[in-house]
Amino acid sequence: EDLRRKLAAMEEQLVIGGEIANNAAKHEAALRLANQELIAKREAELALTRKLNEHEEEKFNLEEKYSSLTDEVASKTKKLKKLYHKYQQAKAEIKDLEHEFLV
Repeated sequence: EDLRRKLAAMEEQLVIGGEIANNAAKHEAALRLANQELIAKREAELALTRKLNEHEEEKFNLEEKYSSLTDEVASKTKKLKKLYHKYQQAKAEIKDLEHEFLV
């Protein structure tokens, strides 16, 4: 009788352990799916950002009329600073993405 109780207890622990392993596998799959969705959303966000930047650049490059050379220099300097800032942001984002995918 004592052996039967021990055997039943061991079988119950085995069943509980199997359920825990099964739940862990389900959670792992859900995490993987969530990670894939996050990556897809980031890619979509990057694509939209690129598209927005392209539109801004097109708008940026429209012909402008200047009343003097000083105005032209000031305008082009402002554009150059803005583009350089965008360039720095893009470099930083590339670095972050490289770090994220390497880690």
